[in-house]
Amino acid sequence: MHIRSFVTITVPTQDSAEDASGHRPRVLQRLEAILEEKLKSARQTIALLGPEEPGYSTSFLECSAYRHVFDAFIQSFTTYRPLLLKIKREYDHAFEDALKAAHENVRMRADLAVAEKEREHKVAEGRRAVQESTVRQKKAMQSRIKDLKSQIELSSAMAKEAEAEAHALRLQVKGARKEIRDMRSQSRQIQRQLMNDSAWQGLGSGSAALASVDSVPSDI
Repeated sequence: MHIRSFVTITVPTQDSAEDASGHRPRVLQRLEAILEEKLKSARQTIALLGPEEPGYSTSFLECSAYRHVFDAFIQSFTTYRPLLLKIKREYDHAFEDALKAAHENVRMRADLAVAEKEREHKVAEGRRAVQESTVRQKKAMQSRIKDLKSQIELSSAMAKEAEAEAHALRLQVKGARKEIRDMRSQSRQIQRQLMNDSAWQGLGSGSAALASVDSVPSDI
């Protein structure tokens, strides 16, 4: 990457620090005016770029203002111009390296920002998948619990029904046993009654025989 060449600004030559009246040199005043003008222009451009513009662009614009002034300063001194140009070339190389590093740094930060967004997206997808899986498992568990409750209620109802049937059977068995006892009691009573009736019939037959003997004529 190479720095663009800038328009050379010619300013009056003035070597002394102050003139005879004690005022600052015109060269210095002119260079300061140029610097103020260039910095003002750079700040206006930075304001137009907005806060989202990478920082290296802002630094480049501000540095360009100082480069303009330095070029004008070099052109103001014929004797020291070759030496100052050598110094400027070294600074230009260093500036190019720094600008390249800043550009790479911005690109790396942009890549990191993209990677961070991708990571956040994947994390969000993972969380959403976990939440969906949790919801599905919860619904399946609730359905399973509901089925188990239904089975328990059905089993309880069947158990109550079976208990009721067993109780009814026990009552039937109890009633049947009572009927059997009653039938046995009645059978014994009937047997005793028959035996008594048979005994009374035998006694009646004997009395009738004695009566017929008594009625036989005595002359027989």
